Amino acid sequence: MVEGRSISKPPYFDGTNLTEWRELMKIFIQSVDFEVWLVIENGPKLPKKIINGEEVLKTIDEFNDEDRKIMEPEMILREF
Repeated sequence: MVEGRSISKPPYFDGTNLTEWRELMKIFIQSVDFEVWLVIENGPKLPKKIINGEEVLKTIDEFNDEDRKIMEPEMILREF
């Protein structure tokens, strides 16, 4: 691990000290957006609808503004 740390860049993994890097990455992501960390821990919240009494996933073209807001942390996560 490189000693200098930046709050604007994720920690660099140099192939050693995986445990330390993992903890630094966790802290970094939580500091950027805690909702993103919740997606990592719990998986994404995918917009659903009810059809014939059964819950099914919505297609992207069925998303409304509320659905897009729910998916926002998932999209941010893809930037990492």
